[in-house]
Amino acid sequence: MDFTDPLNSPVQAGTALAAKLVSGSRFQASMLSDIAGKDAMGQVGGPAQGTLLWLLSQIAGALPATSTALAGTAAGGGTVIEGPFTPELGRSIGLRIVGLTALGAGQVQLLRSIDGTQANAKPLTALGSTIGVFTADCQELGLFTETEPNATWWLSVPSGVTYRLFQ
Repeated sequence: MDFTDPLNSPVQAGTALAAKLVSGSRFQASMLSDIAGKDAMGQVGGPAQGTLLWLLSQIAGALPATSTALAGTAAGGGTVIEGPFTPELGRSIGLRIVGLTALGAGQVQLLRSIDGTQANAKPLTALGSTIGVFTADCQELGLFTETEPNATWWLSVPSGVTYRLFQ
């Protein structure tokens, strides 16, 4: 492939390269990720690091996610734990909830496990306060981006509520 940039601009070159790689394969993208952030001597850093990392984010965003959405309608009475959802690393996670508003009570809560087990699925917190709790129907995009390889996501959902956790 020819990745020359007639305009000599890192952003324009990155966009052209991203378009060529997206029309290519995931293998090409993974080959590029092996060199991202390394200089000509193979050391981390160097002037191209920012451009390559930006380029990889453009490539990842243009390819469909490989994760399988967690979707369904909670059943069984009361609140149930649904999961696991195993996200693709480095991609944002979205959530759709339907039917919670009609219940008039209850909540959907996101849970996360760092070892992939339901037993260790814990509520999300930020600075000691619980987050990831929804009390009405919603369509949330870009909630979180997973970075840990063994992490899984779970939902605590009232019976009768339809949900979709996706990328």
